[in-house]
Parts: sequence; C-alpha cells; structure tokens
Amino acid sequence: MAEQADKRQPVEAGGRGAENRERIVAAADRLFYEKGFQATSFSDIADAAGVPKGNFYYYFKTKDALLEGVIDWRRQCLKKLLSGLNAQYDDPRERLMTLLTGLCAGEDDIVRYGCPMGTLSAELCKTGHEMKEQAQSLLETIREWIATQLQAMGRDDAPEFAREILTRSQGVTLLAHAYGDHHLLVEEMARVRHWVTAVLDGQPH
Repeated sequence: MAEQADKRQPVEAGGRGAENRERIVAAADRLFYEKGFQATSFSDIADAAGVPKGNFYYYFKTKDALLEGVIDWRRQCLKKLLSGLNAQYDDPRERLMTLLTGLCAGEDDIVRYGCPMGTLSAELCKTGHEMKEQAQSLLETIREWIATQLQAMGRDDAPEFAREILTRSQGVTLLAHAYGDHHLLVEEMARVRHWVTAVLDGQPH
C-alpha cells in the first residue's frame, strides 16, 4: 500500500515551493535508483532533500504520486538529451553512435546500480505496479528515437533493428551490474557499437 500523507500541512507559495518540490523529486530519483522504489521511504527522501517531513507531504500525498513525479523528471531529462543530439549532429548515424557511446557514461553507477530506466521498469513489472507502463515508456522513447535515426538512414527494418539495439544494450548493462564488472560494460558496449557499425555498413558480423 502506498504511504499516505497527513493532509494538514502548511502551503508554501512562490519560488521556494517549486524549489523544494524539485529537490524532493531529485532526491527521490537518486534513491529510487540506488535503493529501489519499494525500499525507499518518505523519511529517506525527506532527509536526502533536506526538507522537513511535515512539509514534504504538502508536495506529494502518496509515494505513488512521487513516483509519477520521478518518471516525469526522467522523461524530461531523456528528451533533453535526445533533443540535444538532434541539435548537435546533422548526421543520424553520428547521433546514434554518440548515444551508444554515451551509454557508458557514469559507468560506476551502472555497474553498481544498473540502468536507471531498466531497473525501475523491471521492479515495477515484478510487483505489478500500476505505473509500470509509464516506466516502460522511457525505454520506448529511446527505442523510437533510435528507430527514427535508422529510418533517416533509409533502413526498412528500423523498428526491429532499433529494438535489437536496445535489447543488446540493456543486456550489457544488466550483466555488468550483475557481475559488478566495469570491463564487461566497456568491452561489451564497444562490441555493440561494432555490431551496429557492421550492420549499417552491410558487413558480416
């Protein structure tokens, strides 16, 4: 059952309220990643955000409401990343390869905690949480973006190829996390990039 909040809380108006809400979401985002959604309490988040627990409840009445805020936060960050790649590179192939290279950024976190989007989606699916599809939509956003780049390269198999790229990439992060192995992450993601390059060039792989 979702944690319920005391509704008798003072209202904070203006910029301070928005700032506190953002701090809470940022803290929850990090803790859900490190500890998991189920294992993280309101008290954990309030302490990490530096917000009194009483005030915390004004912004989020339930833990599920906070989860929705975290998913929205991650969606905004993801869209900003993908939009940045679109703006920075004219060549769709360069966009795609830059994304695949960037998947190893923050490798210490990936090895220790896994992929932030993949692990959250897996946890919510495992428990049958009602917001599992919202979490899955983050991965779907990546798949659709990859497919768009492949379509721009003239590939007829863009949807299927995009799914395979995402599947292989997620498999690498899963195993790197399971084994706690930095070398596995770096080496296998390099293999994924080599495989994608070979397919795009029409070479045997």
